[in-house]
Amino acid sequence: MYLSKLSLHTRNRKSFRVFQSPYHLHAALLRAFPLYKKTNKSSGILFRQERKLDKDSWTTVLVQSLMRPDWELLKNDTGSAFQYDRPKGISNLQFRDGQQLCFRLRANPIKTIRDENGRKNRKGEIKRCRVPLLKENQQIAWLKKKEKEIRPGISSGFQINSCRVIDEGDWKHRKKDESNPIRIHTVLFEGVLTVREATFFLEEAVKKGIGPAKSFGCGLLSLAKA
Repeated sequence: MYLSKLSLHTRNRKSFRVFQSPYHLHAALLRAFPLYKKTNKSSGILFRQERKLDKDSWTTVLVQSLMRPDWELLKNDTGSAFQYDRPKGISNLQFRDGQQLCFRLRANPIKTIRDENGRKNRKGEIKRCRVPLLKENQQIAWLKKKEKEIRPGISSGFQINSCRVIDEGDWKHRKKDESNPIRIHTVLFEGVLTVREATFFLEEAVKKGIGPAKSFGCGLLSLAKA
């Protein structure tokens, strides 16, 4: 497993094509993993673009991956507008039960409901639709639910001690030849958590990420000593 720190200049035309939306950014990041398409193995990419710019208009992107990336392949397209630190190997990452950690997580809190217009899928069943949770208490409740069961029947291995919520609003992306745009509502969670089951925490929360919309920059769990 590897952790990379990338920098993109926001006022450069070449790099703007890359970071203009999480959809474009994810497509660009995949170019650094040529074995991803050749082997059809999961690259295990989780990423987050930090919203805050430095004084020289550079934005930071953190990328966690199971495969080792070759960022020179992306630099060929963006030139001097793209910089990166050498990928850091974190395969020996270890946690212990009871350990307290500061965390940051961009997420897409949602709930699933029956289609209001009664549209049906190929099986003739009413479609299930994802809708965003917009109230802060709903968003925190969503994260609390994830700490109990990160995926059906699977423990997350952690417990939230404290958390603040930064609502980042919506972003939209319209694919070619599609009338309805992709719409994602994101929230940034920051706080302190306690590791309860170290193995589940590493394998399920850290490696696989939390919640939906991972291809759009959500789910990466960043950690630091509390």
